[in-house]
This record gives sequence, structure tokens and C-alpha cells, in this order.
Amino acid sequence: MSLGELYSPRGLALEQARAVLEISEPYAANVAWGCSNACAYCYGPLVGRQSKSDWAKLRFPKESPVKLIERQLSRGLQPKGVFLCFMTDPFLPANRNASEDVIGLLLKRGVRVATSSKVGVSMHKGVRHGMTIITLDDEFSAKWEPNALKPMGRIKQLKRRHDMGDFTWVSMEPCPPPAIWEQDVRELLNAIKFVDLIIKGRWQYDVRAATEEARNAYAKMMQEVEDFCRVHKIRCHIKSETRKFLKR
Repeated sequence: MSLGELYSPRGLALEQARAVLEISEPYAANVAWGCSNACAYCYGPLVGRQSKSDWAKLRFPKESPVKLIERQLSRGLQPKGVFLCFMTDPFLPANRNASEDVIGLLLKRGVRVATSSKVGVSMHKGVRHGMTIITLDDEFSAKWEPNALKPMGRIKQLKRRHDMGDFTWVSMEPCPPPAIWEQDVRELLNAIKFVDLIIKGRWQYDVRAATEEARNAYAKMMQEVEDFCRVHKIRCHIKSETRKFLKR
């Protein structure tokens, strides 16, 4: 995978891209490497083998992503769907122009596009706009997601796109167990009941999320999410790793 180019995601990234784009062989693109949202729970530093401070320093491809992808398309690559981004936030101030250029190119070619962010949504119509929202509480967000948009701000952006007729989705992952943060998940669900898809997964890389108490709490939580989605006709995807954890 070259930074800025289209690539085939693997593992949990592939699972998420498939769930959002609803195609079996999705592609993804990272317009940069690293993220300045500074989320304390982020998997990026671990996967990228970076310190948190280094991860916050964005690195960019030598050529613009839109040129790199345009070259791939001219050579015959025919993606049906593309996910932006797994290794950065596509709508950070430093990334937005590049992301919008890529999205515009792909949409013109008839390619389905999905985005995932904690700060914004695309200005293009026809995108599958996504936000990570794991609580409505500003105190939690300030502690764990210090540079991200506040939760209600994210919901308002998604609601505007929904009202314009676009597909919207929410990632409720990584969802904290009660030992880390206790909340009534129904409050969050009621705030996002307009979306088309909810993806749910558990907290990772923390022993507090691997206890029997956490397993019981997650089992109840996942059932609540599935029941809510069934009633409100929202597509629901529980991450496979979370399902495996619940069955142990």
C-alpha cells in the first residue's frame, strides 16, 4: 500500500468497509498518515508503531492523492466502492481539500464512497457520511477525544446530510465498558435514530474491557442496540471480534 493510493483493506478494516459500502471487495484510501484528533483510545499509534505525539504529526504522500488515484484508474483499476480513511481523519483541516478532491473524482466515475470522521462530513452529495460517536457526554469526549468535534456537533452534521437525502451511519466503537465510563446507551441511540447504519464494537487494548463484568455489560448493551435497530429499521452490524468475545 502506497500512501494516497487505493488499496484493498484487510481484517477489521475490511469488515467495516464491507458493512458500510455493502460490497464484497471494497477499496480504501488514506490521504495522510496520522491524526491530530488525539483520541486516547486510538489504534493508530499501535498499528503504525508510533508514539502518540508522533502519530499526531501528519505525513502526506509526495503527490496529491487525487493524482495518484486518477493514475490508478487510468491504468484500469475499477473499484466499486472506496472507504476514506482508516489511518487518518479525512476531514482534518489539513486533509479536507485532498479528501474532497478524491471524493469528487470517485463520484464522477460512478464509485460508491464512504467516509469516517470525528470532525466533519463531505460537502459532496451521494456520499455515505459516517461519524464515530460513542457517548453524548462532553466530559468523556474532552478526556478521550480532546481535539474531536463534540458529540452533538457530529450528530448535527450527520442529521443535515440525512435531511438532504444522503446515507448516514455511526460507529459506536470503541464503546467503553462501565469500568471506564458508565452511560445509558439508549440516550445515544435515541439521538442517532435517523441514521441508516449503526456499527457497534467494544473497547480494545484495556484489561478493564476484558473482564467478566465487561462481557456481561456488553452482552446487555449489544442486545439493546440490536433491538433498537430492529424497531427503528436501522441496519445494525456488531463487529465480529465483539461477537467472539461475548461467546467465550
